[in-house]
Amino acid sequence: MKVHNASNENASVTLKPAEIEEITTFGFNSLSIIQNLLDDIVELHDNGENCSMCGQEYDNTDAYNGVDEVCSNSECVLNKAQKILKEFPKTLHALRIVFN
Repeated sequence: MKVHNASNENASVTLKPAEIEEITTFGFNSLSIIQNLLDDIVELHDNGENCSMCGQEYDNTDAYNGVDEVCSNSECVLNKAQKILKEFPKTLHALRIVFN
């Protein structure tokens, strides 16, 4: 991977196709691991009434990966993590497309 001087406002990174593949594969694998971790935490600590992460009461208007409850706290780390996990694959796919 060739990296140019980062202090230059026109700095750029030149990546080889194999490096893009490695980065995106690592990203998708990380997403899967993080999702499994979150699922395990929710399953292990779910009492059916309060969020496993922040303790806020569930909001039953949506579904968390097949579970009927979703935390109603917009600042909950679980909600924030789920948002990132939902958006990040789009970024990884875009990265693959741009560099291929």
